[in-house]
Amino acid sequence: AASIDKSLQKLPADRFTSAAEFASALANPSFSVAATAAAPVAVGGERRGLSRMTVGLAAVSALLLVAALWGWTRTVSQPAPVARVNIVFPEDQRRNSYIWGPTATLSPDGSRIVYMGPSVQAGAGQLWSRSLDRLIAEPIPGTVGGYNWSFSPDGTRLAFMTGSGLATINVVSLTGEPPIALHDSVQWFGGDWSKDGMIYFTNAGWSISRVPVTGGPVEAVSTRDSTEREAIHHWPDVLPNGKGVVFTVGHTSPAATGEYDIAVLDLESGTHRTLLRGLYARYATSGHLVFVRADGVLLAAPFDQDRLELTGPPVPLLEDISVKQWGAVDLAISESGTLLYVSGANVAPDQIVRVSRSGEEEIVDPEWTGVFGSLDLSPDGTRLAVSVAGSDGQQMWVKDLPRGPLAKLTFDGSVNYRPAWTPDGLFVSYLSDRDGLWDLYMRRADGSAQDQHVLHRERGVEQATWSRDGEWIVFREGGDVGQRDIMGIRPGRDSVPTGLVTTQFEEYNPALSPDGRWLAYVAEETGTPEVYVRPFPNTGDAKWQISSNGGAFPVWAHSGRELFYVNGSNELVSVAVSAGTTFVVEGSEILFSTQDYKANAQYHPYYTVSPDDQYFYTIRLGAGVGGDMVLVFNWFEELKQKVEE
Repeated sequence: AASIDKSLQKLPADRFTSAAEFASALANPSFSVAATAAAPVAVGGERRGLSRMTVGLAAVSALLLVAALWGWTRTVSQPAPVARVNIVFPEDQRRNSYIWGPTATLSPDGSRIVYMGPSVQAGAGQLWSRSLDRLIAEPIPGTVGGYNWSFSPDGTRLAFMTGSGLATINVVSLTGEPPIALHDSVQWFGGDWSKDGMIYFTNAGWSISRVPVTGGPVEAVSTRDSTEREAIHHWPDVLPNGKGVVFTVGHTSPAATGEYDIAVLDLESGTHRTLLRGLYARYATSGHLVFVRADGVLLAAPFDQDRLELTGPPVPLLEDISVKQWGAVDLAISESGTLLYVSGANVAPDQIVRVSRSGEEEIVDPEWTGVFGSLDLSPDGTRLAVSVAGSDGQQMWVKDLPRGPLAKLTFDGSVNYRPAWTPDGLFVSYLSDRDGLWDLYMRRADGSAQDQHVLHRERGVEQATWSRDGEWIVFREGGDVGQRDIMGIRPGRDSVPTGLVTTQFEEYNPALSPDGRWLAYVAEETGTPEVYVRPFPNTGDAKWQISSNGGAFPVWAHSGRELFYVNGSNELVSVAVSAGTTFVVEGSEILFSTQDYKANAQYHPYYTVSPDDQYFYTIRLGAGVGGDMVLVFNWFEELKQKVEE
């Protein structure tokens, strides 16, 4: 009664100042106010009436308490405002421009960003971690060359991929433990770590499989539908309830735009169906499917994860989202409602450039742009063989220099790349995935004859180069961690390849000197890739270390008196050598920085040298690569409002 009396006083100063103070008074039997203390107390026959009044007041008090607490809690639980920020990294921690997959993602609770940043190893990236309560990011040990990663459900570990061609799934702890290789022979089109302890990924057959994070048998969970021209299932996103997987379907011979669909896989039945047209989709715990179209527009639609179906039409939310090759998008949504995306500033195409020894750059053909891969210059310097990514995958093309016609050389397989001219300049050899593993093929450079199958190896052929006399093919086999070895074979003479450098360490990037007497390559004997030289073909007779503090991409000058490589600071280095009866290093010189040129994997060079050794043909990354990284906090409030309008 005293509490009610005080709450009904006429003057605000005489009433409670908050709902919490009112609730405290109701729970305090000794609470009183002056006015109620002076009130007469009923006795004798009036006790029954007082009892009824007390019950009534108690009921009223309860109602008033509920009303007051409802109003109070309603005030403090107002939705937090939506906030947008650009995330900027210092130059020595900057995000890499990786066109084949995402470059950043969020932990499940939204408190940490993991992104692809620089590495001390030439031509390689590394995963970096930045907690949002800190201004500084730190590299994650053991993740050099890592890409397409996924957080564990508790946010303490990462599953990531390494290797070119067929990749390896690795698991690393964010607390410093070294990574563990979990499974190899996977495609590199994304993965997802589900709450049931499985990692879902695109397998070598271009559909989706899963493997236990503790190791064990691999299980295929999706089947491509040939009647619908399905070429690949990739970018999987496992739904929180574990009933299904949202993923992207890429079609064969797609149009230039709109070549991808978003589908959902029913894990119980193993069947999937298309939901809508789009490139890349993530499920939001707000109950929406969020996806990006080919034009860079972000949309959302209500989605029932129990019924695995959309329950409403998609609604546009944002524009200018970065769209990359194979439908890759920098898009992540935390369970707490934080959105991460990268703006579309990195959609500008690449260009082939010619760079002088002093670093002066000239565009080969301003009208020739695209997404270029590895390249090689013909022996006479008049034609350039280059792999170009397009709607039909990555195919080989030959360009007459400087501004002559461009002719397509390959038409089969999803990836054809790493060209090498034969010494006579008549053929271009290249690697192709058309038969599953990487095999070596070649074709006349004018396209006048059919492809020839040159070499098959059970572990795959990952790189290949020809000796100047055409007698030898020196190649690297094995694309998985711990399996990369350098071999040699004489076509038409040898039935079995010769092991040239096959130690317990990683060896790759083979390059033969013009006189055929010296083999340059990269090995990881010290734990860091370095450039070495051995005599050829008697590679066991001697060895010289050429680089220090990191080295990759060795390429010989046509004179045989120089060996070029990229050092750990991403600079092109010229090493003067005397290579007669013995091999002698006479000195080295830094030519120019390669920071703005393509080198997103340390396993194959992305430059080639002119016949006079004065120019280098390489790939300049498109202007604006690496657009703004944006974080949107409390984004679910905005999402729900726009979808419900």
